[in-house]
Amino acid sequence: MKQANLRLVASLGLLLAVTAAVVFATFDAQMFIYLRALRLWAVLLVLGLVATGLYFDAYRLKRMAELAGTAVTLKQCVPVILGNYFFALLTPGATGGPVAQVALLRKAGVPVGKATVLAVVRTLLSLFVLVLCLPVVVYLDDGIAAWLPKHLAVGAAMAVVAAGCGMLKLMQVRRFALLFKRVACRLLPGKARQLLRFFRDLEAALTLLGQSGRGMAEAFVYTVFSLFALYSIVPVLFAGMGAPVAWGTVLGRVVLLNFVLYFAPTPGGAGVAEGGFVLLFSTLYPASMVGIAALLWRLFSEYLPFMLGFIAMVRVFGYHFLKNSQLLAADEGGKCG
Repeated sequence: MKQANLRLVASLGLLLAVTAAVVFATFDAQMFIYLRALRLWAVLLVLGLVATGLYFDAYRLKRMAELAGTAVTLKQCVPVILGNYFFALLTPGATGGPVAQVALLRKAGVPVGKATVLAVVRTLLSLFVLVLCLPVVVYLDDGIAAWLPKHLAVGAAMAVVAAGCGMLKLMQVRRFALLFKRVACRLLPGKARQLLRFFRDLEAALTLLGQSGRGMAEAFVYTVFSLFALYSIVPVLFAGMGAPVAWGTVLGRVVLLNFVLYFAPTPGGAGVAEGGFVLLFSTLYPASMVGIAALLWRLFSEYLPFMLGFIAMVRVFGYHFLKNSQLLAADEGGKCG
């Protein structure tokens, strides 16, 4: 309980520090003018986009569970999505999010093995959408890599796509998978159990992905709807403050930023998200407007689901869920061979 409380306090402290840093870095007299200029319709539309993104996220989880041979209701899936937001913001690199999903799916009656696979597939689908978008984003936006020739930037983005798809394909080849496991275990012996657990879950996730092409195509479409509903928060905020919006450019930069956030080491990407936002959008809009948009973007897309996630955890596990040290216990996996 003490450790959980310390994590919560540390995360909230980090969020306050990041917020103060963004305000300090972008503050000028115009900031209050832009904040007052924000239209009510934009706020209501943003709330609708958040609800839409969370709905499709929960619905794709329900569909994937059906493909895995287990039945969960949409009502049971919503706490899983919200719990992911809550624990992702409390743990470095958002590592607590997938584990929280497993715990909540287990509570909904899904076996731990299938729950783990569903959490992995959900992450893979989101990453796959972002990776597919990268070459298009880099090609259409001259400002992202102005210091790099366009053909090299697009080539690098396509190399990321090819490398990711190639690695997933090779993992389906048993001999390569065994070799990859042994090499990884020898290079990182201290992480052997975690690596083996990761490889086991990845193999099971790839098996699920290959079982039903039509079903996974549906889940892919729901993923696109969910992600771009949430990403549309940013252009709506700028439009709500009276700024002209090039939707393709703004959405493209949000895609790039969210791809980077998957590898951010801080809890929930705190600091990296705000800093990246200011870096990417300060060339398009005034600094004070970008600062306001960055804070509102994080408030609606992360902190609001975080608070809803806390409520969901209390409803599912009770007020003392943080005392349960076994709630997010992870299976330790096997041994290196």
